[in-house]
Amino acid sequence: MILLRAVAVTVAVWAVSATAAPRLDQLQLATALTLKHNYSRATEVADSLIAADPKNPDAHLQKAATLFTWVDDFGTTAPFDSSLISELTTAADLAKARLDTIPDDNWSLFFLGSAELYHGLYLVGRDGFSLSLVSHALSGMDALESAARLAPQLTEPLIPLGSILCWRATALSWVPFQSSKRGEGIAMLKRAIDTDTYGRAGAIQRLAYALYDDDRFEEALEVARMGEGEFPQSRFFSQIEARILLAMGQYQESDALYNRILSNLSPTEAASDFIRMKYMRYLAKSKLLRGENKEACSMCAEIRSWEYDGVSESWLKPKMRVLSDIEDLACN
Repeated sequence: MILLRAVAVTVAVWAVSATAAPRLDQLQLATALTLKHNYSRATEVADSLIAADPKNPDAHLQKAATLFTWVDDFGTTAPFDSSLISELTTAADLAKARLDTIPDDNWSLFFLGSAELYHGLYLVGRDGFSLSLVSHALSGMDALESAARLAPQLTEPLIPLGSILCWRATALSWVPFQSSKRGEGIAMLKRAIDTDTYGRAGAIQRLAYALYDDDRFEEALEVARMGEGEFPQSRFFSQIEARILLAMGQYQESDALYNRILSNLSPTEAASDFIRMKYMRYLAKSKLLRGENKEACSMCAEIRSWEYDGVSESWLKPKMRVLSDIEDLACN
């Protein structure tokens, strides 16, 4: 799940520069709707594009990315599992068919790499470690690296590639020279932000997390606020900003942002205890860090009492570990 969080970016932003308008406009609309958490409408837009041109991998990949983000936000795999796997498989197969004709087509390599990497990341989130995960992830990385090598001006592959390098630096910090890998990854993400129109939102979010993981809180805050300014209707940027503020000891500002997120949830989102838990646990952590242990413990007990029916254990457990850490310090 750490790898999933590190690379997935939870934003369905894909490179659609190779697609002609008006199809391009519709792909951008699907992306914008996903950023606003209107996943059902974003899926409808992708479906209409698939119906119009079923052999183009772009809309299949867009739909899969939207479904992936939907799963990650609500923590529920059951309603989307078969459709998500089908769209990822179709996108990869269509890209492979194009590569059979034009072996060095950089856009087909990008679509293939993205579909395979997302497939692997979804499997690790759903099932944990497996050989199938490794196969999809390695295939995806190979295709993305080939796309980047063949077309250095193509910045879209830099987002997943840079994210992987940053994740490795955090997860394998005990291995020599990983700090330089983080630097390479951060440089890739910055370049993507500077030059990539369509993947910009994903690059901004992933860069903010990478800087946060590296304890570069001031820089991370600047990047997160840039994302929030450009995409004000998306929780994806305000939630990382709130976490950075909490790490910086700016508890009132962090609490205010988390409470704003909670108050702005749609009725469907507010009805999801999983979504509310994602933000409430950090309000409990804020209480703990200010020495208000009794209040923090009480908040944790309330969160524990909520219903998580339908939420996948693989999505719930990592979130609850944060709660357990707070309880260990606040409730004993």
